[in-house]
Amino acid sequence: MKDSLSQNTISPPARCHPALESAAGKSPSHPILYPDCLDPHRHTRVAESIREELEELINYELTDPRIGTLAVTEALVSPDYRHAHIRLALEGTAEEQEQTLAALEHAKAYLKYQITERLQLYKTPDLHFIAGMSASLAAKAPQILKRIKRGRPKDEGTEAPKE
Repeated sequence: MKDSLSQNTISPPARCHPALESAAGKSPSHPILYPDCLDPHRHTRVAESIREELEELINYELTDPRIGTLAVTEALVSPDYRHAHIRLALEGTAEEQEQTLAALEHAKAYLKYQITERLQLYKTPDLHFIAGMSASLAAKAPQILKRIKRGRPKDEGTEAPKE
């Protein structure tokens, strides 16, 4: 009986690149063990690079007047790199935020092309823009931050004593 460890019959769980097998000089009948991914931090680096490039493209290179003040807070890239959900911190009224999202949807093809050129990705994800917080909450955010800075909550039924 042959020892199961001496036989290399285990197929790889997921090949990162099939060309590596031919580069190693092995025939397809002799499988090679691959790690789940060659670089475990690649996904994080790609997401952060997409976030940085979009921030620069949107704030400094797009000239659409419908685009208001915004910050790209997060890029969530799917494991297969097909989709990227871009979370935005939008300022302004609900109407201005809707106009900004509509302008970004209109410029989506241009932004995807620029990311492909700048990052030189084999597969560039489709971009999906989402607001980081709702328009009603975003409108109240400056008031909430002022209250937090002052260190006192808003009293509903009682007035604060005057000094």
